[in-house]
Amino acid sequence: MTTKQKILNEALSLFLEKGYSAVYVGDIAEAVGMKTPSLYKHYKNKQDIFNSCVEVFSERMENIRNDLQLPGSKTTSFTYETVTEEQLIEVANALFLFYLQDNVAAKIQKNADDRTLS
Repeated sequence: MTTKQKILNEALSLFLEKGYSAVYVGDIAEAVGMKTPSLYKHYKNKQDIFNSCVEVFSERMENIRNDLQLPGSKTTSFTYETVTEEQLIEVANALFLFYLQDNVAAKIQKNADDRTLS
């Protein structure tokens, strides 16, 4: 795991635990085991870290959309007009498992909810 990935991982955990507004860049640096100025070599501020977390999540979502060949994917074969009930259930199960098992997806969703409520 790269330093940037460690920063994102720890930041997401802290955002989930404390909420975005209660986390400081120094908290993230400490959780990673570095000094705050060193963290600024990787990200310019807390919002930049959060934006990078969202980018990672977006990439993961694009991958699952492509894997499932959902509308908007590069190789879509899925259309709502021709989808069978079995295919729809398969897609729903895959998306449910993604949100349940993917640690980034779960943390991003929780943080998005927290930021909306703030």
